[in-house]
Amino acid sequence: MSDEYYNELGVKRTADETEIKKAYRKLAMKYHPDREGGDDEKFKKIGAAYDVLSDKDKRRIYDMHGKQGLEGGGGMPGGHSHEDIFAQMFGGGRPGGSGGFGMPGGGMFEHSMGGGGGMPSMFTQSMGGSMGGSGMFEQSIPMREKEPENIIKKINIVLRDICKGKRVSFKITRIVLDKSMIVACQGCRGAGVKKTTRQVGGGMFMQQQAVCSDCEGKGQMVPPTASTPKPEIINLEIYPGCPENIVFVFPGMTDERIGTPPGNLIFKIKYVDDATYRVIDNTHDLELKEPMKINLHESLVGFTKTLIHPDGTEIHVCSRLPVKPGRYCLAGRGIAIKHKSYNKIGDMYVVLEVDYPTKLKGTDGNLATILGQSAVKLTPAQCADGYGIQLTHPRPANDISQFVLHQTTEATKSIHPGGGGGSGGGCPVS
Repeated sequence: MSDEYYNELGVKRTADETEIKKAYRKLAMKYHPDREGGDDEKFKKIGAAYDVLSDKDKRRIYDMHGKQGLEGGGGMPGGHSHEDIFAQMFGGGRPGGSGGFGMPGGGMFEHSMGGGGGMPSMFTQSMGGSMGGSGMFEQSIPMREKEPENIIKKINIVLRDICKGKRVSFKITRIVLDKSMIVACQGCRGAGVKKTTRQVGGGMFMQQQAVCSDCEGKGQMVPPTASTPKPEIINLEIYPGCPENIVFVFPGMTDERIGTPPGNLIFKIKYVDDATYRVIDNTHDLELKEPMKINLHESLVGFTKTLIHPDGTEIHVCSRLPVKPGRYCLAGRGIAIKHKSYNKIGDMYVVLEVDYPTKLKGTDGNLATILGQSAVKLTPAQCADGYGIQLTHPRPANDISQFVLHQTTEATKSIHPGGGGGSGGGCPVS
């Protein structure tokens, strides 16, 4: 038993007809001597292997007796040349004959294969009486319009501006084209590709298409005077409460180029770290970074503390009942998002730390004297209902994941260029 032919095609002995054919197609195109990097000897070997393994009778004899059991001529078991096999696989076989993918008496057969980088190539063998015993197969490289290139810029925003909203203006300069000055490439006559024809043996010719080096496949040439720098003003309206990683898209505001539509100018919001507060992930809730410290006397009889919200307003934190150390919520004192599809306010969280005395200071019956701690005495107004923000137990997080999901770079990448306008921006919300 010999595995030589199976190894040449890179298949197992149990491979079926489809697997063998697929392996040959791939290797034949890779090692064809007329292709760059081709190998004539390797091409012949895989042709010999395919000739045997694609024929049930030959394969049975080979599996039982190896190459010695096979007889043939023309340098190949069975009498076929490696060019014959290649022509049958990718074209119409011999004129007037049939076999493989052949078409009796001539005609046209086209086969599409995957090429490098996922780009398909087309191989065509043309046959007819006027051509006698010759034929043509053509390798063409289809031209594809390039995807527009977007430009993404990060905008660093401090928490105060996030809470209040902010208008940011940018001056940009982009290249615009005068389309009336664009001319067809003379090297490829506007086709974007150049054709060459070479004989590949066996009475066949190969016509190859290559991307035109003069215009880089665009088919058009742009004179230097057709490109003009154009200054523009971009006005970015950041709405109050805008979450981090939200994007604002300005369609079609990048440079204009031949063969590629202008891309989008995208601004992505990034929060600047705040010294006092942090924004809780995936929410518009705030948390005080440092604990709020009170003494034991305040925790027992009540207290009032004042915080400055990131938007600049004062928050009076009030407790009229005994409290213990822990994490507390100030309901409705987080970040207020003011957007057409989401208009809500988050919560604020503080951690209370109680300073316990190490020993008692007095015995006169006065709590402040006994504890050796002073407390700001609450006024009647501070003790009244409705004054200040009362501490409550933590509440469910104000999750904004779904709101953010519809306004990220990934969600807005389908926005098509065009329009521009240089003001407003914003992003779609579904």
